[in-house]
Amino acid sequence: MEPWGNLFATEQPKKGHRTQMLNALLDIYESWRVQLTETQQPYYLKVWLFDPHFMRSQVVCAWGEAHDFYRNTFTPADAPAPIPLSKFDGMDERIAQFDWETHLEEQHYFESDFEDVGPDGGRGDLADQKALLERLKTKGYPSSEVSFMGKQTRAFAVPLGHVWLGERLGK
Repeated sequence: MEPWGNLFATEQPKKGHRTQMLNALLDIYESWRVQLTETQQPYYLKVWLFDPHFMRSQVVCAWGEAHDFYRNTFTPADAPAPIPLSKFDGMDERIAQFDWETHLEEQHYFESDFEDVGPDGGRGDLADQKALLERLKTKGYPSSEVSFMGKQTRAFAVPLGHVWLGERLGK
């Protein structure tokens, strides 16, 4: 379940709520940063800020063997994009205290998933699934060969928006 549960199940929060929620995320980040710094161990600590899917935003922390796990979660954007500050009331200065890297929020589809679609439409209507696979192949979505669930398959990445990975300046 996403970090904010079902608070806004069908739509994104309004500007005031988004501002309060981002403030809370940054407070959580600051608190965790203090505690993690005291351990003197390497750690991964970032705020993931999604747009337009703000409800996926979260603070992500890892240490020990999982320290490097999240470093390659998102595809870096070809060019930096500014955080849409107009979506947050009075957050400009606080957001500026962080170093933000622009990445892509993507939906991934695996060609092997379409092989499992039965003629009865058990995993969705067969015609719709075939049409989706055809669009993925012909619309120029980035793809690559990957190993997924023990199979070699082609993965397609459909862009949904941006995600900024932020950490406090002067770590």
